[in-house]
Amino acid sequence: MLRYPDSPDPYTKLNIDIRSLNSVRQIIICFNKSNFDTAGKEYRPVIIFYDGPERYNTLTTVRDSKPIIVNFNAPIRAILYAPNSPVVILGDAKDSFRGFIVAKKYMRLKTTADFEAELQDDPGKYTRDGDSFQSTKAVSNPYYGKNHTDKDGKVIKIRDNGEPETIKWLYTKIVNPANGIEMYVDDYGNVQYMALPNAPTKCGTFDNFGRTDFTSHGYHIDDSSAKNLLLSGN
Repeated sequence: MLRYPDSPDPYTKLNIDIRSLNSVRQIIICFNKSNFDTAGKEYRPVIIFYDGPERYNTLTTVRDSKPIIVNFNAPIRAILYAPNSPVVILGDAKDSFRGFIVAKKYMRLKTTADFEAELQDDPGKYTRDGDSFQSTKAVSNPYYGKNHTDKDGKVIKIRDNGEPETIKWLYTKIVNPANGIEMYVDDYGNVQYMALPNAPTKCGTFDNFGRTDFTSHGYHIDDSSAKNLLLSGN
């Protein structure tokens, strides 16, 4: 982290350089080995806290967190506290999950069917080549460039690598050979997501890890509670 704030600043209206900050990273968490209690051993839950990318100004979306992808490849007792990040839940063992997750919102991976549905609604949106979808219309580039003027005096936005800020993106399907999970990525390897119209509230089983109340807050956990996918906004 260097001294430059997010750009552009909504108060000063200055286009301050943000290249001093590292890119916002994609985080994928894979639980590949179970920590369920066996042979009378009480294994502790895995607890992960993530505040999201560092940011100077929370009023801009410049450094919003990418969704955290959680792969439940094995039964796991865990807590994921990521109140500023969307979360995507995958994996064959997700129904065996014991714990809870706090997320900004829940999303899912974009699929071939999603691209095909968009094509049906807007036949000119993509050209298709196997498992690749090329946008036929220039769309906003999430990467920031500089303003330049062409020979006629017209301002065009160009990134540092010389490409326009609006570009016809290529979305390509990749498959994880270990578990068969499919996802689409753009030209920069960014995973493509879709919103979930109804926020899920349950994954596996709620587990309070033996704690039944928080006396300092006057709160008692309902033994029959099933909701363990929580939204930080609530």
